[in-house]
Amino acid sequence: MESKPTRVLILMLGLFLITAIVFGLSGERGAAAPGSLEIAAQTDTNRRNISFRIPETLSDQASTFWTEEQMLSAQPYPLLAINEPPRISLESPQPDGLPGVIPGFPPEAAQLLSADSETQLAFSEAAALGYDYPPPYARYQNFDSYKVYPYSTVGVLFFNRGGKSFSCTAASIGNSAIWTAGHCIHEGDGQLDSQGNVIDWGTWSTDVLFVPARRNSSTPYGVWTANELWITPEWFDGGDLRYDMAGVVLNQNGGTISQVVGTLGFSYNRGGSLHWMNIAYPADPPFNGLTQQICAGSFAYRDTYPPSPYPVAMGCDMTGGSSGGPWILNFGGSTPSQNYLNGNNSYRYPSHPEEIYSPYFDSDAKSLWDDLVGIIN
Repeated sequence: MESKPTRVLILMLGLFLITAIVFGLSGERGAAAPGSLEIAAQTDTNRRNISFRIPETLSDQASTFWTEEQMLSAQPYPLLAINEPPRISLESPQPDGLPGVIPGFPPEAAQLLSADSETQLAFSEAAALGYDYPPPYARYQNFDSYKVYPYSTVGVLFFNRGGKSFSCTAASIGNSAIWTAGHCIHEGDGQLDSQGNVIDWGTWSTDVLFVPARRNSSTPYGVWTANELWITPEWFDGGDLRYDMAGVVLNQNGGTISQVVGTLGFSYNRGGSLHWMNIAYPADPPFNGLTQQICAGSFAYRDTYPPSPYPVAMGCDMTGGSSGGPWILNFGGSTPSQNYLNGNNSYRYPSHPEEIYSPYFDSDAKSLWDDLVGIIN
């Protein structure tokens, strides 16, 4: 005959197993996730993207981990590479909806942004002409003060993955959010089921830290820890280059990041011949990751290697560490009609080192912007 303690133990084990099965199958928000990260993946069907919320203890850990010595030893995260001949088209990008713009602001005029702040415009744009390789561009080191807007919005993104420390580039886009490349945030090795539910969280970056306007070893606006990491489902599950876009919602540090450094505007569903200023912190030779480098170039061609929406290329010879660097339309000045984010450094063909590709910013890019700036942290 079983003793009373034995029966109690069996009952407790049974209740534990039932609870584990119920919560394991339910997929409830807040379930445990790899790497001691809290799941913040939304169940709101109005949001298409995937996120992790980082516990405060791990945010504090990141700010402690990233000493100046550790920053200097971080490896530049490489630009993604396609080791096949390019398949290019000179045709203009094809929007999937009406073009739109969202204003940006210098820090002294920063204001709360929302999805309602966008303006739909009927742009009068010149037809895309395109170029043969190498497309024309000019690249130079930023000679101005990094505290001048919009340079102030761009900084170095530090993170750990696989036991190694890396650097990418990111930029302030509104409220508490910054924008970068998807491969700087996630390995692209997650898994979704047919309904879009996460069944494998894959490999996320950890100890994420943003240092805006970093120049050599100076940090004029301090260091900023991450509160949430956001990624597109297409990059999360399969590493789709067309959606190599991501963002981070930062913790406040004397205000929101936008209040302190300003914010880039946002432009999407644009066609025609576009001209960008590409600002980033390349760190592979001949660069060292300590200065902002700028490529000025125009639409070169579309990459038809993947299906539509086709990524777009511009001339630029920046190296690893430049991933996530913003492509800025209407660059310069400080009015709301200038400085629109319209692309980010993503990948290149190693046989063509003087060009860089970005995802085409269409309505899906806009949805990621909505999710990022919709969090008032």
